[in-house]
Amino acid sequence: MKKARLILSASMLSIAAFSAVTFTSCSKDDDCAAGYEGKDCSEEIRAAMIGTYNATDVDVEDNTPYAYNPVVTKNTGSVTVINIANFGDFFTNTEIVTSNVTKSGNIITFTIPAQKPDDVYEVSGSGTFNTETKKVDIQYALDNGIEIKNYTGTWTKQ
Repeated sequence: MKKARLILSASMLSIAAFSAVTFTSCSKDDDCAAGYEGKDCSEEIRAAMIGTYNATDVDVEDNTPYAYNPVVTKNTGSVTVINIANFGDFFTNTEIVTSNVTKSGNIITFTIPAQKPDDVYEVSGSGTFNTETKKVDIQYALDNGIEIKNYTGTWTKQ
């Protein structure tokens, strides 16, 4: 009887130890390095944003809408940065606007720090990308040194 109780106790301890290791080892909720997510932390958070968009932006002051096609690509310097070409249809495909990205749930938030891609106009702003709807909502300002124009926009990934 003592032998059976000893074997049973050892078995229970083994099961408890195995469960503790299983439930505390890597899971999809573990912290990944900045810019990465996923079960093995190999997916870039910006990946869903990469592509070409159908954009409609509106001048806040006079409510004039205009359409254009920005292109979002990966920045080679950092996994937490994206490049936006043809931004606002103000800048060309070679005048790149960079933006910092973070992600929470299905929302990628991006911040455009003040920058002058063409050495004339300064742009700054922020927005969100919904990974489920594939839509961007954006607000930004364009400053030419004389006046500041504010814009809002909605972009849909093609």
